[in-house]
Amino acid sequence: MFFDPTIVVLLNAEDESRLAAMIEAGLAAEYALATGSLCCDDDPEDLERVRDSGRAAHEEFYLGNLRMVINLARSWSERAGVAAEELFQEGCVGLGWAIQRWDYRRGYRFSSFAWQIVEAAISHAALRRCGMIEASRFRMRNAMQLRRVQERLEMVLGREVGVAELADYLGRDPGVVAETLRLTAPSSLTDDLLAVLPDNGDEPSDDLHAELRECLDELPRSEAFILRCSYGIDEPPVTRAAMAARLGMSVSTLRRVESRALGRLRTLMTEADAA
Repeated sequence: MFFDPTIVVLLNAEDESRLAAMIEAGLAAEYALATGSLCCDDDPEDLERVRDSGRAAHEEFYLGNLRMVINLARSWSERAGVAAEELFQEGCVGLGWAIQRWDYRRGYRFSSFAWQIVEAAISHAALRRCGMIEASRFRMRNAMQLRRVQERLEMVLGREVGVAELADYLGRDPGVVAETLRLTAPSSLTDDLLAVLPDNGDEPSDDLHAELRECLDELPRSEAFILRCSYGIDEPPVTRAAMAARLGMSVSTLRRVESRALGRLRTLMTEADAA
């Protein structure tokens, strides 16, 4: 685990306001010490104590809100098939940005202000890392929402939901729905992996397929089985509904496992190529 949230005590509204005031005072003291703009009754030692207290308050405030970053990183990791650790780092940057701009005097909780900022940082990183950034962020968010609706329907119905059925449920044009969903679905496993391998302009070689099989063997058995059956690698292709029934899971859960497995496989292929 990249961070253990159980070691941090959650902050209540009073804690947030108290720590924010200490951070603000610490920054003012640090500025006064750095620029020499001291009043006649300012004691440098007192200012140093205020500065140190502000830095400690910032660390406590930062750690107290990392649980929010973890939850968002894990959520987007499942959607986009990107390692949660990478998204966690991007979310931490967004958290720092939100702390700098939150005004505790307005009376609302920090999480209400920071949630959208942190999610924006994580979602943008997720879309960039899974190769979808060429589409606008609005279109990608729309595609993710359609995919979640499709997964919920499949969970309720216990079977795969096609584009026509999804479009009829939403009252939208099937062509538009199909084009939007295509943004979140790689055309094939080989095409998806070629994005992280050197492009020599040739068709995938036997060495590439051998390397692919070796990397599949390093995945957990269930994830490797799902990828092999989904893309017909040494196994006859199987529909997601049939595979989910065989593994005793819902279709939406199988989609998430497949997405996570693809992310791990990309990482293994990249590491093997760099070695």
